[in-house]
Amino acid sequence: MHHLYAALRAHALFHRASGGARAPTWLNEGFAELAKLEADPRPALRCGPDVHLFPLKGLEGGFGRIGNHKQAHLAYLEARHAVEEIVGRHGPEGVRAVLAEVSRGAPFPVAFEKALGIEYDAFTRSFDAEAHR
Repeated sequence: MHHLYAALRAHALFHRASGGARAPTWLNEGFAELAKLEADPRPALRCGPDVHLFPLKGLEGGFGRIGNHKQAHLAYLEARHAVEEIVGRHGPEGVRAVLAEVSRGAPFPVAFEKALGIEYDAFTRSFDAEAHR
């Protein structure tokens, strides 16, 4: 149950850090999933085509439209993997920097590039390609 509170806290922190501005759902949910994992560690799953059902940009909107429970679970897992990729390359400060730029009114792709030094499109293409190797 502690991991659910960690996710709720993460969503609240995310909202506060972004200043309520819109950011992709995958970033918000991935951030919360990472917080849940830290509160209740489980074995890591390897990225692969069996785990990544969606192109990352397909997870920018709400997850409510996702068909079934298994697909929804995989969408949350994929979102977590994307945030882990950012944290692995840039540390937790990377996510904070993106949210700070978003909170100042930058459109997400601009905020992403300014904070992390990589174009958002390049990141999503690379992330999607990595999963399908």
